[in-house]
Amino acid sequence: MLASHEWLKALSGVQISAQEMAEKLTSAGLEVESLTRKGEGLDHVVVAEVRAMRPHPAREKLRLVTVFDGEREQEVVCGAPNVPAPGGRVILAKLGAVLPGNFVIAERELGGVISCGMLCSEGELQIGPGGEGIFVFGEGDPAAPGTPVADALCLHDVVFEIGLTPNRPDCLGHIGLAREVALLAGVPFSAPLAPAPQRLATGGEAGWQASATRFELAFAGEAASRVPAPSSGAPVRVTIEDAVRCPRYGAALVHGVTVAPSPFWLRYRLQNLGVRAISNLVDATNLVMLEHGHPIHGFDLARVKGSAIIVRGATPGESMQTLDGTTRQLEAGDLLICDGERPVALAGVMRGLDSAIRTATRDVLRHRRQRRVG
Repeated sequence: MLASHEWLKALSGVQISAQEMAEKLTSAGLEVESLTRKGEGLDHVVVAEVRAMRPHPAREKLRLVTVFDGEREQEVVCGAPNVPAPGGRVILAKLGAVLPGNFVIAERELGGVISCGMLCSEGELQIGPGGEGIFVFGEGDPAAPGTPVADALCLHDVVFEIGLTPNRPDCLGHIGLAREVALLAGVPFSAPLAPAPQRLATGGEAGWQASATRFELAFAGEAASRVPAPSSGAPVRVTIEDAVRCPRYGAALVHGVTVAPSPFWLRYRLQNLGVRAISNLVDATNLVMLEHGHPIHGFDLARVKGSAIIVRGATPGESMQTLDGTTRQLEAGDLLICDGERPVALAGVMRGLDSAIRTATRDVLRHRRQRRVG
């Protein structure tokens, strides 16, 4: 598994180097097989402020952007569609910078104009998937022009690849590893407490926004638990039929949400740990999974049929289409999370495509299945 040194330091409270932490983990039987340093090799890549912008005199799709790099103004040629207005801040690779792939930034003539640098995207710096356009800092970001991008975006980290053995499922998440680090360093450990769900309202507005119910836990052998639904819908019944492989199941509703990109720090953390960022709602479940070591799924409540969640084994001949678009033929040993009509997730493995969160999602049913350990 992959683990973040910076995240383990924050969770454990143990401020030691990556090499020392790796040695301590390895000595305890959690073998660190490799260390990969992140945020290095970005010398001369800094935060810059856009001062002016004008059309390129010879190339219709290019613009000439004047930026201030903390020391002086310079003009660069840029074809990105999202260059911000003057006052906005971007990432500038100055002359002499060497980007991933050994791409050297030098003066280049583009359509008869000399470009003295390059405005960069996440993909060009290999700090994100990239996509269309350059990286633009948010209005509230405190990074000043001239700040090295590795410092401005907190890119410095070391990723451990740990050869986890089957007898240590407690270390499948960062909290378990942080507990081990604290023990090895001889310091007390306190797991971070999740804040109690709150109803959030925008100032002066009537009604609720991004309201969350508390988690309802269903235990095998009990009567079905009911997770309260928004006032417009019926409650969701949670039933466990396979008590051996699922002794407990937790579910909660979050309604009135808006699907949007996650903040950069979250996208970057997921990327470093081998998880593709998708949206704020999906990324939040993946972050909690990496933290606690328990898979968490989020369903679009509008696509959960029958107002029911049922945890059961697959029946012979049953199939489902998973999130990757593959139709899978299920076997009797497969554990499923189902709604009132069909499977919506292969438990602990992958969600189904039909109930996945999408751009139009407004109400989310989140769940966590408790594994049986030992």
